Amino acid sequence: SVLESAHCSVERKTEPNLPLVMADAVALKHAFINLLSNAAKYGCEGNNWIGISAITKGGEDRSIVEVRIADHGPGIPPEEQAQIFEPFFRGRRAVLAQTHGTGLGLSLVKGIVEAHEGTIEVESEPGKGTVFTVRIPAAPMAKQDECTILTN
Repeated sequence: SVLESAHCSVERKTEPNLPLVMADAVALKHAFINLLSNAAKYGCEGNNWIGISAITKGGEDRSIVEVRIADHGPGIPPEEQAQIFEPFFRGRRAVLAQTHGTGLGLSLVKGIVEAHEGTIEVESEPGKGTVFTVRIPAAPMAKQDECTILTN
């Protein structure tokens, strides 16, 4: 995998009994693989650590599953953070280092997340790392029961 080839140590913290989300499994998997690949490619420089967490946050109508992918890499400059989800945008570091990529990955991730009625945001501090937070609404409780029946 990308994480193994980057020699990254992955720390996982997943809340037990996360609710199910109604999702296109292939598309959502593609989005998370892209985020993890970016963390391995850009965030493992010098530190080799990636954190993945998943928790449930309560909502009035439905709860939300929040997934965070963090690294302790060089971070994203503040002036670039507003542009990283734009198609074809490549950060200055990626261009200078001639890192392979098209600049479409994060734009596609955002599209996939928003198609699932979710949100994605980035927090980054140069020299300290980056955290991408994806929030996807959980399936309604009635659907949780149906999905549980179908998977048993």
